[in-house]
Amino acid sequence: MSDYLEAVGTFLTNDMGKAEGQDVTSRSLLTFSEGALAVLIDANQAGVTGFGPYSAATGSWRGVSNSDGIIRVSAVVLHFTFATSQFPEKKIGRVDIDATIDTNQDTLSGTFRLFLFPIDGDPLGPIPEEPALSGPITGQKVVAAPSG
Repeated sequence: MSDYLEAVGTFLTNDMGKAEGQDVTSRSLLTFSEGALAVLIDANQAGVTGFGPYSAATGSWRGVSNSDGIIRVSAVVLHFTFATSQFPEKKIGRVDIDATIDTNQDTLSGTFRLFLFPIDGDPLGPIPEEPALSGPITGQKVVAAPSG
C-alpha cells in the first residue's frame, strides 16, 4: 500500500454514463483511504430517470501500478437501492472503477461500470457481461488550502 499513498484522498468527479441509449451525468465524491477503504457519494442518489434512489457506496480499492507519478487504481464499491412505487424491488449495486491518478496534476481519469443484483444476489461473485450503466469518470483531488 505504501507505493500508492499519493492516491489517498477525495476526488470531486464528473461521471458520464450511458444506459440503454440514455445519458446519465452526475458529480460524485470518491474517496480512497490509507486502509484501502473506498467511498462513493453521488449527487444522483435521490434517483434519476431509469434509476431509483440509492445509498452511498462503500468498498475497497487497490493500487495496480505506479510509474512516474501515474498511479493506476482499481476499486469496487457496493450500495443498496431503496424501494419506491416506481422501483419496488430493492437491489444491490456494484460499481467497478478503473482509473489512473496523475499525482503531479492531482487528477483522476478512468471508467466506471454499474451492475445491479437482486437484494439476495451475490454482488461479489460473477458479474453480468453488460453493466446497467457505464462510462468515463474524471476528477480533481480535493486539497485543503494552506493555512495562514
